[in-house]
Amino acid sequence: MLFAVLALRQLWIQVIEGPALAERPNNPRRAAVAVGRGAILASEGTPLAISRGGVRVYPQGALFAQAVGYASPRYGTSGLENAFDQLLTPRADAAGPLMQLRDIISGRHALPRGDDVVTTLDVRVQRALVAGLARYRRAAGVVLDPRTGAVLALASVPSYDPNDLDAHWSSLVSDTASPLLDRAIDGLYPPGSTFKVVTAADALDARVQVHRHRRFYDRLLHRPQR
Repeated sequence: MLFAVLALRQLWIQVIEGPALAERPNNPRRAAVAVGRGAILASEGTPLAISRGGVRVYPQGALFAQAVGYASPRYGTSGLENAFDQLLTPRADAAGPLMQLRDIISGRHALPRGDDVVTTLDVRVQRALVAGLARYRRAAGVVLDPRTGAVLALASVPSYDPNDLDAHWSSLVSDTASPLLDRAIDGLYPPGSTFKVVTAADALDARVQVHRHRRFYDRLLHRPQR
């Protein structure tokens, strides 16, 4: 009886609810994650991630691996591929509810293309940053434009080649150096003394009068000995 209930439920989902599920715009359809997916570009237009022949390709290899991330039908998405997944992925409603996945992969039906994402990343700055970090075993760096706050480069070492993600996934996961970890964003670090500039600037903006507390600190520094 339990197997009969399960069979009826499966039949209900596939036959009765199937068209409604296919029409949902948030249906990711991971089996065809690279088909029709939009490109990720650097600020000057250099392609960082493109779809070619139903496969997601990363022309810059490991150079932008941490920032761009990956889009895999088996392991999901990360980096910019994950942050802008809804924009990069073609809308399911535009493809039509009756379109079968095998028809999309075979090319018998054209899937509407997702949006392209143009970043503020600069290839030359990224290369310089990665070259500077290459001397370290584990490190991360971010380069910002102080005028606008735009991210010009973002890197983490050790890195990996997202083009070979499926072939080397097991070794990447078991690596104690954690190459899949984006240390520039996901790492936790104390701000250090460089953060004092931020607090001092905020104090100046707030017109904090430090001299009012000088007597208090003087008493701490010159306490009489008992």
